[in-house]
Amino acid sequence: MPPRPVIGRGVLYTWPHTLRHICVLLDEVAYMGIVIAISGGVLQAIGALIALQERDVTPKLLIARGGSALAAGMSACGWRADELARLARTLEHNRLALLAQLLPALNDPATELSPRELALLALGERLGEALGRELPPVPAASDDPLEALLWELTRGVELRDVRMPLAMPVRAYKRVAEQYKPEPEPRLLTSGNDARYAVTLATALRCAAFTPELAGAPTVGGALLTAWPDARGEMAAWRRFGGDAPLISIGPTDGLGYCQVGPNANGFAISIPRPGRRDKLRERMDAGYNAVRKHIGEVLSFC
Repeated sequence: MPPRPVIGRGVLYTWPHTLRHICVLLDEVAYMGIVIAISGGVLQAIGALIALQERDVTPKLLIARGGSALAAGMSACGWRADELARLARTLEHNRLALLAQLLPALNDPATELSPRELALLALGERLGEALGRELPPVPAASDDPLEALLWELTRGVELRDVRMPLAMPVRAYKRVAEQYKPEPEPRLLTSGNDARYAVTLATALRCAAFTPELAGAPTVGGALLTAWPDARGEMAAWRRFGGDAPLISIGPTDGLGYCQVGPNANGFAISIPRPGRRDKLRERMDAGYNAVRKHIGEVLSFC
């Protein structure tokens, strides 16, 4: 008999999913002695996480930056590989309906990208780079529809109540003389006992997974928080919370600092090829999945 469906605030759940969610909150997981840092777009990250789940890889700390934070947050809530794949299909089929209204760049006459390309960029790519400039952040609306969507996907769980160790670097902008100035070092949004901010997982993902071009940035701790742009975020989280655990970095390598392992890190990097603009959902997921599967033996050798 198939799992009995449960409808909650417009999102379809199943009893097994609810039970897994409870188990994650109760910390009933045996964590391995490795740290995994994942970066890049959400679809590649979903493929990578599916490959890790197939071999029951549960790191002592999962660091996620940019669009990959969305996939990591779902995994931290107990989503299985098949549920992550279903999320990817939902994003593929509904990305314009969900995201186009949130992209001010669509109305920018200097934008040469199509709405579809912009929506793809919104799912983890750096839109400011695609536009050739960084757009200044503005505060998100109090009724932010993107955060409401994330709240439904995560069932409103508090970040501190997610017992799977999760760290997401973010960039903080403080208001100075009528302008928002970025802080030079990343802040870290973390789960469990290390949580610094009393926010929902949805708010944390809204900050960590999206750049400020997406309808502004949420205000947390007196600052606007948005996605951290480079690998210094992963390294800061690993140095602070990773201890002596090996660091395995998964993400795109493009000469801009992505997917780097520090010189003193005991670990290695798994490179995911950067997607082309016309790559479809399956191609993006497969890129992450195949990259991790190729090196899964090395990953397990550190566990």
